[in-house]
Amino acid sequence: MSTLDQQERPGSARMQRVLEEIAQERARQEHLLSIGKFTHTCASIDGMSEHARMTVLTEEYLEADELARAMLRLARGVNDRDELTELRKELVQIAAVAAAWVESIDTRIELSEG
Repeated sequence: MSTLDQQERPGSARMQRVLEEIAQERARQEHLLSIGKFTHTCASIDGMSEHARMTVLTEEYLEADELARAMLRLARGVNDRDELTELRKELVQIAAVAAAWVESIDTRIELSEG
C-alpha cells in the first residue's frame, strides 16, 4: 500500500483534520444562531422542513461564488494554490451544512424511539 493510500483511509490524520474543520464550521453555525444571525440551522429539530433544509444546502452550494470561480479556473487547468484553498473552504462549509442536517435526522430518530 502506498503512502498516499494510507493517508486517504478513513481515520487517517488527513481525514481527522478535515472532520475537525467541519466540526469547527458547525460550531460557528451554532454560534451565529445563538447571536441571532439565523433563526434555525439545519441541525434544528423543529421549525425547518426537509424542503427548507435542502434549500439551505442548495443555497450554500449555489451562492458560493468563490466555489464557482475556483471550479471554473480549475476546469481550465489552473491549479493555483489560492483557488484550491478557496474551493476547499467552500466545500467544508457545504459539508458542515450537510452534517447539521444529519444531526437533525439522528436527533429526531432518537426522539421518536424514546
